[in-house]
Amino acid sequence: MKCPDSGEPDTFEVRNLDALSENDEVKFVLSTRRDYEFARDFTLQHGLAQRVKQVLFSPVFEDPQGKWPGLEPRMLVEWILADGVPVRLGLQLHKFIWTRRPRAFKEKEVNEVSEIKEVKDTRRRGSG
Repeated sequence: MKCPDSGEPDTFEVRNLDALSENDEVKFVLSTRRDYEFARDFTLQHGLAQRVKQVLFSPVFEDPQGKWPGLEPRMLVEWILADGVPVRLGLQLHKFIWTRRPRAFKEKEVNEVSEIKEVKDTRRRGSG
């Protein structure tokens, strides 16, 4: 499902709702409160929670180049709980693993990779 602030909200074909079954999941990727309200209202108006296996609301992560802001998962959870929307929070675990590591951890990795490269370079020079 494309939300308003995705830049592609008009790409969804409403007639696809007729093809949904109890085995399907519908995921909304949300970047703003406006996206959340759209997804909440759409879910309720179309009875998605009763029609599909699961409705997922996922917060978008901030673009590393700063092209778009992220939505804090905690904020999204607070909205969901406050409104009692029958959805699950969908977190993209790879985003937590690969992009949300503390800076000190990233710097340590860079140092370790540099040390490994230095050892390999030293071995090559010594064996030649």
